[in-house]
Amino acid sequence: MNRRTALIASLSIIIPASAGASAYWLFQKRDDSIATLRGHSGVVRGLCFLDETTLVSVGDSGHLQAWNSSTGSTLYEQSEAAVTLYAVAACSDSRFATVGKDGWLTIWDSGTGAKIQSAEVSQRSLECSAVHPKRNQVLTGGYDKLVHQVPLQDLKQAKHYHHHIKHVHGVAYRSDGTEFLSGSENGQLQFWKTDSGAMVASGSIGQHHIIGISANPMTQEYYVLAGGVGLRAIDGKYHKVSDRVWANCGLARSFAVAPNGKQIVTGHENSTLKVWRTDGGEALATLVGHRGMITAVAISPDGRTIATGAVDHTVKLWNMPSY
Repeated sequence: MNRRTALIASLSIIIPASAGASAYWLFQKRDDSIATLRGHSGVVRGLCFLDETTLVSVGDSGHLQAWNSSTGSTLYEQSEAAVTLYAVAACSDSRFATVGKDGWLTIWDSGTGAKIQSAEVSQRSLECSAVHPKRNQVLTGGYDKLVHQVPLQDLKQAKHYHHHIKHVHGVAYRSDGTEFLSGSENGQLQFWKTDSGAMVASGSIGQHHIIGISANPMTQEYYVLAGGVGLRAIDGKYHKVSDRVWANCGLARSFAVAPNGKQIVTGHENSTLKVWRTDGGEALATLVGHRGMITAVAISPDGRTIATGAVDHTVKLWNMPSY
């Protein structure tokens, strides 16, 4: 070993264990992605596909950008009053919704990026959102500890539900749309009826910070991502936490479920991207390419393309591994 090689080796050794997850990318040069999209000047906080090739990303400073995922070109850009946008969700009628730090919900035209309407849903930050699978209504939640259900035909007719005692960090409609699930900072889960807003059950995954919730579009399962415990399956029919867990998923900070319900993709603190089977929790692939924690994941409607956003200010595109 020459002196230069020895120096590099010694530098990798002295990185403290506490920084290992975030420092991993400093020493990896592999990039499994098929494209890197640049345009954000801050962290990319949310992603969604509007169709097979149209991708929307949102993030710091209110930046919103739509991309053609086939060519990598920008379709349009918008800035929402320099306020951080945390989440974006596609609606069923050529519109999409964003929520952000100012507590406002905004509806946009998918084709042009023009703002259609907006309303203040909360006086505090909204950090998660989900769209009903059959109706034009949006769920959102955040720092006010409430869950808000908002009809898109009139944003001012929002309904507000309270039973959480900590910030709400995840919401999702069950695949049939008749119920929804919300989760908060202290690991609390609440199951609700969509039409009446009645809480039908509650549960917990311990005192673990819930990062996000998503539903399997083909079953009545939900998936909850929580700090320290990783990904857990939730039985949406019987309202209970399943025994199924995904190993080596504790450092995940974002995830998405494939439209066919067969795969889950998780983005991790150490910049890796993992693809899992939903039935047995088997890891199918580990992909690398970002230069920092992956903060957002989305999967195209045809299930072929994965999009990720990260603290490195980029959006990356990946082929969905086959199995």
